[in-house]
Amino acid sequence: MAISTPRPTLTAGQWIKLFYELLLVVPLQAARNAIPAAVHVTRLGLPLQPTLWNAIVRTLMTNVSPSNLHFLMPPTLEAYQLWMRQSGKHRGFKPAVQEGNYGKTRLMWLTKHDFMDDKVVLFFHGGGYVMPLSSGHLEWMAHLQEEVETALEQKTVGVAVLEYALVPDSIYPMQLAQAIDGLQTLLDQGFRLSSIVIGGDSAGGHLALSVLAHLLRPRDSLSRLDGLRSTPAIHPRNEETPLAGAFLVSPLVSFVTESLRFPSYEVNKRADLLSAYIVTTYGDYLTGGAQDAWMRDQAKGQAWGMALDVQGDLGVEKQWNDVGRVVEGVLITTGENEVFRDPVIEFATRLKKVFSGGVLILRPKEAHDGPLMDFSAGRPASSTTKAIVSFVVRSFQ
Repeated sequence: MAISTPRPTLTAGQWIKLFYELLLVVPLQAARNAIPAAVHVTRLGLPLQPTLWNAIVRTLMTNVSPSNLHFLMPPTLEAYQLWMRQSGKHRGFKPAVQEGNYGKTRLMWLTKHDFMDDKVVLFFHGGGYVMPLSSGHLEWMAHLQEEVETALEQKTVGVAVLEYALVPDSIYPMQLAQAIDGLQTLLDQGFRLSSIVIGGDSAGGHLALSVLAHLLRPRDSLSRLDGLRSTPAIHPRNEETPLAGAFLVSPLVSFVTESLRFPSYEVNKRADLLSAYIVTTYGDYLTGGAQDAWMRDQAKGQAWGMALDVQGDLGVEKQWNDVGRVVEGVLITTGENEVFRDPVIEFATRLKKVFSGGVLILRPKEAHDGPLMDFSAGRPASSTTKAIVSFVVRSFQ
């Protein structure tokens, strides 16, 4: 059975806390956040509807505990099954859930074919490692599958969405081990690295970067993680070819939230759905409250933790200067109005100095995780989504 975070059973005290959060705290805080946000974005000429939605999401993430979020939201597998019944099957998608080869991992497929596809996108969903897969993610990936397959004409394309364990119940790097397991499962199934694009949004972008870091310099301690039957080491069938590509949408690249270092944390705090408080709090969940130990690892040059925070003898540029060994190209996107803007731009700029395959897209009038927000709200695909589709098509060609 794969690791997932099931919907918890609440005690009487937890029910009281949930009602208090939802009926009193969240409405009051949402209004308190939405009004200055609306004034702010109106003055700047930014779209109002996405900003108000961001204020509500920011309020939920700030005031509702992870256990209550897990209670309110369907677990990842349940969300996939529900989307398939309500939307996927009607569009020709064939439900398929594949167990990982090395224990406690699942791949949930978006494909319209009975047999193995020619190309595959391995997708890691965002949500701060706290929230499960959403229907917005599935709508987005379904759109990607259809657009890429249409562009490739004679090639079939599938999207494999990784189910990973959520924090704080399972702290990082368990999720990295599961991502490596998912990738190895695809290789064992017969896919070549050159037929695989990995990608993710927000925390999923962090996970995709961590996979690249692990492929460059394997993290031995992954073999000692509880719940995995054997070492999740990558053994490609064609070692001479790297991954076809990696796309990173609003990726988490640093735990640093000080506005002196990254002014976007202050400039965009009203327009975005994230805040310095959320990044720090969710970071504590991710590391099990051991960020000091995490930063010591970063000082040793271990970029599997955080791509921009890596220090030590390698440093950022030296850590990533040979990333071309493991991936052909990397597309990084960020919104002009998100708090992650400055750290993402800094990382992308430093990556591009040492890797000709690095591409950065800065999307005007967009906050955090713009493509996901578009599909969650039923809005048309933006230029960011179209750029991702084009990148995946080029990677597979």
